[in-house]
Amino acid sequence: MSENAPVRKSPFWRFSVKFYAVPGVAPACIELQDQAKVDVNVLFFLLWNATERRALSAVDVAEVERSVGAWRDMTVVPIRNVRRALKSPPPVMAADTAESFRTRIKAVELEAERLQQEALYDMAQSGRFGQPAAPIRASSVHSRPDHWTRCFRPLRRSKAPPDRQRVIRNRLPRHRIMRYR
Repeated sequence: MSENAPVRKSPFWRFSVKFYAVPGVAPACIELQDQAKVDVNVLFFLLWNATERRALSAVDVAEVERSVGAWRDMTVVPIRNVRRALKSPPPVMAADTAESFRTRIKAVELEAERLQQEALYDMAQSGRFGQPAAPIRASSVHSRPDHWTRCFRPLRRSKAPPDRQRVIRNRLPRHRIMRYR
């Protein structure tokens, strides 16, 4: 593939970028990632599937996690660790030089996360995971259907502080979800 080839940006990636920009979501995600070891890309994958009215079982979620775990552990996490370490560069390196390099590392980290999300999107398109959820009745537009609630189960089982879990859940009211698609 040439370096000038167009970058694929799936509907899942676009959903994630929009949702991450919602006030309060980014700090909540970072805290979930750091304190509770939540893979935010997997969490967003579950949320995006809920917006597509697809429900993933616990077995599906475990398989998704197994499928992307090696990529995350081999690329995303080490790149993130380098980027974070460069916030306090060694004295031999000028601060502005280190920050310029750190900015380039951040772009590589984001690309690694996008590639993970594209792989997750391809898995969703394969039809291997999830079941179509039951249609939502017009009278229940403000309630969260079962497939919506299920996508938060891994979050509830995590060691994430309840207030951070609430930030994510409350940013996705069912009746406003189309805004993030």
